[in-house]
Amino acid sequence: MAKLILPYLHVELCKLDLVCVQANPPYDETDTLRLASAPALLSASLSYNGKHNAEYEEGQSEISDNASRGTSDIKT
Repeated sequence: MAKLILPYLHVELCKLDLVCVQANPPYDETDTLRLASAPALLSASLSYNGKHNAEYEEGQSEISDNASRGTSDIKT
């Protein structure tokens, strides 16, 4: 088959310790399998990041609550 020429594609999912997928044009049909899995990996990455962000925000809220309780305990 002729080589396919597609726009530059670069998906990195290193935070999940998954293999980074990278392809630059031109590439041949053997790269298609790797690229076909990229949307699923990207979805997993977005899901992971969303969960991580929610946990971070929850932690920040707890820190803020503790800080406000701490300042109300200070006697002047």
